[in-house]
Amino acid sequence: VADLFFETEQGIVLVDFKTDAGDICEDEAHRRYSEQLRAYAYALEQIFEKKVFRKVLFFLRSGKTTELE
Repeated sequence: VADLFFETEQGIVLVDFKTDAGDICEDEAHRRYSEQLRAYAYALEQIFEKKVFRKVLFFLRSGKTTELE
């Protein structure tokens, strides 16, 4: 499924690592990866019967993060 996920009191946090340079704008990151993270979130919610409340992209080269809705 995803590269990393963990549970908090609010629900599951999903983190997906990307090897892109991280210099793409936030809108481009959302366009490229939102469907993928939505699928990961759906799978986790079905397996664990808990809500995914955060979906985060982590760009390895730059260390930047962006959160998807």
